[in-house]
Formats: sequence, C-alpha cells, structure tokens
Amino acid sequence: MSDSDDFPLELFQPSIDVSKTGDTLSTPGNVVDYLITVVNTGSLDSPDLVNGYYFDSLLGVLDGDNPYITTSTCGDRLPVAGTCTIEASRTVLPDDPDPLGNTVDVSYNPEGGFPNVIADSASHEVDLVYPGFTVTIAGEPASAGVGDLVTYTIVIENTGDVDLNEITIVDTLLGDLSDLLPDTLAAGESAVVVVSRVILSTDPNPLVNETTATYQVDGLPNQITVTAGFSVEIITPCAKSPGFWKGGDGRPKWDDLLSDPIAHEAGFENDTVFPWVDPILAGTTYLGILDLSANGDVTRQLSFKYVAARLNQAAFGMRATTALLLNDIDLYLAQHLVGSDPQGAAGDRGQALKTALDTYFAEVGEDNCPPSSEF
Repeated sequence: MSDSDDFPLELFQPSIDVSKTGDTLSTPGNVVDYLITVVNTGSLDSPDLVNGYYFDSLLGVLDGDNPYITTSTCGDRLPVAGTCTIEASRTVLPDDPDPLGNTVDVSYNPEGGFPNVIADSASHEVDLVYPGFTVTIAGEPASAGVGDLVTYTIVIENTGDVDLNEITIVDTLLGDLSDLLPDTLAAGESAVVVVSRVILSTDPNPLVNETTATYQVDGLPNQITVTAGFSVEIITPCAKSPGFWKGGDGRPKWDDLLSDPIAHEAGFENDTVFPWVDPILAGTTYLGILDLSANGDVTRQLSFKYVAARLNQAAFGMRATTALLLNDIDLYLAQHLVGSDPQGAAGDRGQALKTALDTYFAEVGEDNCPPSSEF
C-alpha cells in the first residue's frame, strides 16, 4: 500500500549589480564626483528587496546624513528590475593616498522576512597628480646704459609628476613668449628661452620685467600660474674729462691726497705703478700717466684717456659696451707698451681704440654728472 502528496515550492533568484564610476584624475584641492548605480537583477518572480544598506570605504554610510551625497534615489526598497543611483562629491585632501581608491558595499534582504543577504560591491580609483613648476629669470648685464643690449635667460622647470600643457607665457617687457617654448613640458624637464633687448632712453630705472607662465594638466580644470621678475639698473651716463681727473674744475690733484677713494675703487692708489709702460717710462704711476706729454704717441694719448675712463667707471658706472672697450684697451696696452710709439697696423689699431674712447667722452659727457662736491 502506498501514497504520495505534492507541495508546490516557488524558487526565486534575487540578485543585485552595483557599479561605481567617477573622475579618474585629480589633485589635492579638487572635487571628485562619483556615481553609484544599483540595479535589482533578480528573477521577475523575486520579491522586492528591502532593508537597503549602502556603505562606502571613503564616503561612509550613504544615508540621508551623509555630507558627500548631492543626489540619491536609493532607499530602503528596490523593486524587481528597479534601478537607483547615488551621486556624491568629495574634495581630495593633501594626505589622501595615491592612487585614491574606494569600495562601495550594498546589501538588501528579500521582502517577506527572508534572512538572505543579497549583496554586491564595486570599486573605483582616482590617480592623484601633483603639478608644479618654477620660473627663473637671469639678465646679463645686470646694469647697463641706454643703447646697451641686455640678454634675458628664462628657464621654466616642471617640478611636478605630470606633464604640463602651456597656456600662455607673457613677459611685461619682452612680450608674448609662448611660441618660443614647447607646448608640453614633461615631468622633470626644463625649457629655456633667451631674448635680448636694447635699453631705451624712455625706460624707467630700474628696468623691471616679470614673466608670467600659465600651464594646465590635460584632463584637469586647474590652471597653474607662476611669476618671476628681474631688475636691470640703468646707469646714468656721466663722464668727467681727463683734465678733471688730473686736477681741474675744483678737484684736488692726486698728489694733494694721501689716498683717492675713487682711484682706490678703480683698483689703484696715488703711488700704484702703471703696469704697461716702456722701459724708458719705468716706474710711472697711474697719476703719472695723466702728466705724460703726448709726443704724438698713440699709446700715451690712449693711456691718458684710459685712466680717466677707469675713474669714471669707478665713480659713476659705465655702459657694458664701454666696459668691453676698456678691456680691449687693456689687451692692446699689454702688447704695445705706453711710450713704444707703435706704427703701421699696431698704430692704426691704437688710433681706432682712441677714437672709440673719444666717442665715449663725447657721447656721455658731463651733463648728467653730480656736483663735484658729492664724490
């Protein structure tokens, strides 16, 4: 004897799918936006899911009290085939790890008192970058006169860990330099631009310029701006005559002074022997050079004005081009001693240097010199 009975048992398959997306590149101080999407992927005969719980390892419990949430359609219940989303924003902190990762965990129970925990999780990662760069400017010479050429060297160094895209590079004196530098500056690399400019009579003193560079990281809204400056002292043109330095126009002769402070600044004293003299003039001092008769010798004429020019340089400063001329005269007199009366090509060379020195005294002159009592 046998018997049987049937009991229908309805089986359903609850499940959820969680995804998390957001910005993938950021830097401290920037806001990262996140989007969390939850989908009830259970079978159509499954009951609704209830007791929804949402927790993020970076953002915390994702409920109505969470300060990072901007909008949310997720709550206690999620019907079959239903979808809900959570949008959240968080500012990257300076001490956040790199990469900045986080995981969201979501869980429900099937409605009807079922104890089953239906859960899923999703992770997201943000690459943190630390952009930065420096700008330095150097000028040569640092002091110059009207008509002199000043050469500026501008160096931009990428000190960050990410490539930088050029936006603008503008100098208040030199203009737009953007086309002279690369469009992209790789991490750790430097770019150099060299620009020259002539000092103008209308330029202020000191002549200050500022270079402002702006760069941006591809994929980030931030624009980084750095400014650096440089200052050139414009030398006021002044040149007292050789006769003045010899002891005219109210100036005491050197031999009336124990130590002339301007001569000392120029590198010699009353009794300092001039280094480049012919043996017949051995022992002639710088002061003595000013007392030499010309005798038609270009070296005597040149050295007389050379000493006066060195004193002008010590007292008032000098254009860079004239300072170079004095260096050329140094070399010439070292080869053709004072009193040697060179002829031919050497004599012509001496005459050319003397003419250039005469031009210095004529062009600069005494109009801008301070009163003799002030130096």
